[in-house]
Amino acid sequence: MNTAKGPAVVASDSAHIARSYKDDVPSGLIVDMVVWLKSYDKLRSKAPLANLFPGHDTLMLTNYPKAAEDITQLA
Repeated sequence: MNTAKGPAVVASDSAHIARSYKDDVPSGLIVDMVVWLKSYDKLRSKAPLANLFPGHDTLMLTNYPKAAEDITQLA
């Protein structure tokens, strides 16, 4: 999705926390580490780190405003 801050990707469970995209930290049980890390490269090529939104980072609850009931404004 394109935003005023550039492209954004809701990457959901590809990483549980945002730091994973920056530091190549996989989450959960990984069957193929090479493929997993290539997926991070692909996501980083699509949007800046600040616009990659993980599935379970608690910062998602505090860093982004609630636009309406059950709707969060990401970018």
